[in-house]
Amino acid sequence: MGVKSIDIIDNHHGSSAMRAAAVASGRPNTRKRPGLSEPQPLAAGTRPIGLVEPRRAKGLHPIEQADNLNRPHRYPAAFRLHSAVRNGRDTVKAASLSQFDFNLLLAFEAIYAERHVTRAARRLNVGQPAMSHSLARLRAAFDDELFVRHAGGVQPTPRAIALIEPISVALSAMRSVVEGNRRFNPQKDARTFRVVISDDLEMGLIPVLMAELAAVSDGLRLQTVSANSGRDLDLIDMAQVDLAIGIFPDGGLHHKRRVICDLEPYTVLYDPAVTGFSAPISVDDYVAVRHIAIESRLMLNERIDKALEAFGRRREIALTTPHALAIPFMLKEAPLIATMPRRTAVTLAPRFGLDVNALPFSFPSESILMIWHESHGDDPASLWLRERVMRVAKRIQARDAAADRAVPAACLTLPADTSAVG
Repeated sequence: MGVKSIDIIDNHHGSSAMRAAAVASGRPNTRKRPGLSEPQPLAAGTRPIGLVEPRRAKGLHPIEQADNLNRPHRYPAAFRLHSAVRNGRDTVKAASLSQFDFNLLLAFEAIYAERHVTRAARRLNVGQPAMSHSLARLRAAFDDELFVRHAGGVQPTPRAIALIEPISVALSAMRSVVEGNRRFNPQKDARTFRVVISDDLEMGLIPVLMAELAAVSDGLRLQTVSANSGRDLDLIDMAQVDLAIGIFPDGGLHHKRRVICDLEPYTVLYDPAVTGFSAPISVDDYVAVRHIAIESRLMLNERIDKALEAFGRRREIALTTPHALAIPFMLKEAPLIATMPRRTAVTLAPRFGLDVNALPFSFPSESILMIWHESHGDDPASLWLRERVMRVAKRIQARDAAADRAVPAACLTLPADTSAVG
């Protein structure tokens, strides 16, 4: 069969007069190329997507190079696309991994972390239009909305939630390759370490750790991030923090952990003058007054309630707060009690004239862990920080043991057949 010519739809070439004439005549601007067959009509509801590479503005962030691309078919060559018709519309997908623009993954990570397009743009030092354009390209590449409007920002779709872990792992690996396994000299190198930690653990651990860092160099700094049960591991996955300290029952295979403190028993903190209690308190005392509960990713409150059910008892919670350091002030004003880790309770009690008592029933204790992403495993600075945290934790435990802060023994033991409750 002879191959003669083909009509090429060209939106980028030809004079404006030619395009105007084409529009007036009801046909697109075309030009013949010899040796090619005649064009085939497009199916109803489809449109051609060009593969023409636009000229790039010099000196712009890679994401901002797309700012002037006003039509969906004018993506850079690094992200050339093809179209596929699905459900009567064009669905744009990445042609192959070699043609995918990996800067889009940085945009995805920033939007996921900030939950806001404008803040994500600031984070990457690009304009808001550039970030919006990157989001449009991400949606096209993954064939999903990814982020939808919600309460003054955006929230990820189930597809985006499923993507964040593999994308974060990939970006962490790429950062390691680009940045290299550089040596870390704590006496000379400036570094800000970011640590997720709850306020009660911060109170006991961070002052000693900060003293350690200050003794080494003024160039070492700490930034603590308040623990949030819903996003602690996300911050690790997105390389927003170096490590997290707390109690972490969940996590993925890429989350590395190390116990930094022995099992931490829970105790009762109260004001004897306000409650009228004297040590040791009983289960009857424990349920006779209302409680202040601390938010916990371990669902501590539910576990305590289940343990009480074994005795046919229940308690009433008057207040729930994530801020352990606010609790002593509340205990001084109202006949309330609080259940919290022993180390926190014995630190707060003498400062506020409060008493500490063991829980009047058996309850499993927890270990305090340090958790980090596996991609930070061999990073010299991260290794140095983790060793310092371990050193500080051992010093605190030795100090507590030397102080011999005895807590009254529990006065009631959970029956053997329900000792595993919780």
